[in-house]
Amino acid sequence: KNMHPTNACPKNSTPPHLATIRNAVSYVKDLRQDCYITENMLRVAVKEGRLRSIKVGNRNIVDVDDVLALLRGN
Repeated sequence: KNMHPTNACPKNSTPPHLATIRNAVSYVKDLRQDCYITENMLRVAVKEGRLRSIKVGNRNIVDVDDVLALLRGN
């Protein structure tokens, strides 16, 4: 399949909200101040395969929607 940047997302869908683990934690904490989440929690979830990620150098890039789904228990 052609993964040219223009073909990466179907036309009628929104692109994923990708962020580093640190930025994903910051985003969730800004969204909900009462939410207890740490970078280590997400790193362990990635390592255990409960959270999908893309490895870029030494960083894991995650979809923030997947992080929110994980926190909801989905």
